[in-house]
Amino acid sequence: MNINIRTAVIDDCERIRPLQKEIADLHHKGRPDLFKTEARYFTKEAFAERLNDPKHTIYIAETDNGDVVGYAFAWIVSYRNHST
Repeated sequence: MNINIRTAVIDDCERIRPLQKEIADLHHKGRPDLFKTEARYFTKEAFAERLNDPKHTIYIAETDNGDVVGYAFAWIVSYRNHST
């Protein structure tokens, strides 16, 4: 099975929800004192904002047959006058 990495599109907002739920469940199972069972989902509007912001990137990992098997949110943070 090949995994392809690509930049997200708006329809991926719904497609990553099962993975977000799975992650929330794993966190809750491991540390119920810190994590709730409910996953936090982006609204389509919030997801679209990130897609349209040049400082944000969302990547999707999918199989050759189109199954989403991973995702990553990345953003650029700039610090001025920072020593490193």
